[in-house]
Amino acid sequence: MNTNNRARIQTNLESIVNGMEFQELSDKFDNIIHTRDEDAIEASLYHIARILKRIFNIETKFSIIDRTGQSPFFGFNLFPTFEDIKDISVKVLSNSTDDIIDIWQNTDDWYVEIDSNILYNSSKQFNAKEIATLLLYRIEQVVFNYELPETVTMIVRQALTSLDYRSNAVARSAICRDLYIIPFLTAAGYVNYTRDLPVDSMLRATPESEQRYRVAFNKILTNFGMLETVDRNTTEFEHTLNYVLLMIFESINDMKYSTRTLRFNVKKYVDGLLSNYVKAIMKKIFIKFTNVNGKVPALEASNPKMKEMQEKIAEQHIVEQVQAIYESTKIIQEFIDKHGFVKKVDNKEIDIIRIEISDMETSDDKIFLIERVYKFLSIVNYSLSLLDDPELGKRVRVSKSMLQKQKSELEELRQTILEAKIAPKKYGLYVKYPVGYEG
Repeated sequence: MNTNNRARIQTNLESIVNGMEFQELSDKFDNIIHTRDEDAIEASLYHIARILKRIFNIETKFSIIDRTGQSPFFGFNLFPTFEDIKDISVKVLSNSTDDIIDIWQNTDDWYVEIDSNILYNSSKQFNAKEIATLLLYRIEQVVFNYELPETVTMIVRQALTSLDYRSNAVARSAICRDLYIIPFLTAAGYVNYTRDLPVDSMLRATPESEQRYRVAFNKILTNFGMLETVDRNTTEFEHTLNYVLLMIFESINDMKYSTRTLRFNVKKYVDGLLSNYVKAIMKKIFIKFTNVNGKVPALEASNPKMKEMQEKIAEQHIVEQVQAIYESTKIIQEFIDKHGFVKKVDNKEIDIIRIEISDMETSDDKIFLIERVYKFLSIVNYSLSLLDDPELGKRVRVSKSMLQKQKSELEELRQTILEAKIAPKKYGLYVKYPVGYEG
């Protein structure tokens, strides 16, 4: 993985978490929590962004989100720019996890949303140093957590193999590409304040920073502690992403008839969001499915009748494109040999997969095997579907009993691969320092 212009934080750690730079961060947060003057707050946020630029060489734009009702405490959320996350959505379906990680790693611009309850609360739970500590924790957890894009990529690619080959073709088409922005935004906004800091956390650099985090964590637990906020395990993270993908695939499956399910699911997702930034991105995605050739976005149409007409035209246009993919003969061409017969799945290939499972070491190994099994299963299922027609069945040169046996074996292998645990790569904490920066 390319780590040009990035260096492991070592000698600089103490300064970042408990030295001069940390004190500067804390002072600016102290200014914010003791004023309601908007200009003064903006000035302090500007200086915080400059400090983070100096420390991590990332550009940050801050906004404060008013937390209301019983919505979960989040402290800080960080999201990549729309351009960077759109680039990921284009490549996630075909590129290696390293390619996705490289985009994440080289993302320089981040939007930071601050929970108003961490700054302004009647009982003043958090002091400025605790707030600065939680910001560093979230930067470490999102910006420099390269396991995050790796894991999301693997989950997306695995989930695609749950679809039949025609739905899979639609899900991989340009029409649906922007929908894969959603799981990455979900992952970036997945808040998890852990009781115990990760072993390689920069906050472990000094006893003071570690203790400060522990105090802040206890305050979160005491005052805001919810299942949505603290000590969430890996399984819960995976379930959250799979739920989002289920919503996406449900929408895609219905798109051959209507975009109603998609629009309903997107609206439902947006209604549950606190993030103004994510809402803005979701609006862009929504407009894509209610817009015709870039003309008159339906959400912006002032005339209700014009809006309704635009939505109907857009829906018809999308449905026609999706139906064309479903009906395309290109989907099954890779199943057919040059003589017009359905390709055979060699039992030796199945045996090779069985052996290679024990040699899986990386997420890309797992993706390769699960997609290979999926390809063979698609051929087998296609063959079985042709056997129901006496004429088309002549194109299949394998007995039904053999196909059923292969299907059973491949489904078993698929489950074995899905259940296999792959340890994420260990990247450590990298920081892209400005040229000439010496720490």
